[in-house]
Amino acid sequence: MKILKITIKSQLKHLKLTFLVFIALCFWFFIDYYYKQGIGIYLIGYAIITILPVWLIHTQYLIKNLGVRLIPISIDSFYYVQNGHDKTIEYEDILKVEKIICSTSHEFYNITADYFYHQITLQNGEKIILTCLLAEELPIKVEDIIEKKRFYPFIK
Repeated sequence: MKILKITIKSQLKHLKLTFLVFIALCFWFFIDYYYKQGIGIYLIGYAIITILPVWLIHTQYLIKNLGVRLIPISIDSFYYVQNGHDKTIEYEDILKVEKIICSTSHEFYNITADYFYHQITLQNGEKIILTCLLAEELPIKVEDIIEKKRFYPFIK
């Protein structure tokens, strides 16, 4: 049985493009400083527009699922453990599943395109959030997943 949890590897997978953009911006900022071209303020603006939302989304996802463990039992059920409290989630308990993804189709322009989360609504009205840092795939097989798009997929 594989236990799903947030690891350093899962975090680095989502932050790799952000690190590359940050290094490129630092390089261009150094070139601008050395040659005094005057575009440094534009680079700072670009960094705020591109890198800040990624760090905010990543931090929000990390806080939301840091103490969560998922233990798949079968195709139709899994254990959901959060801060020592566990419950068994079965397919019959699920009312609906929504996958909230980034609305931009061009990954080159939007480095938040790798971020998404699943919101599972149970029959009793309880909502469970599973971010991409925790699990890329749902731990159970669900046929009808409602896909919603947002420019920045912050958790509401």
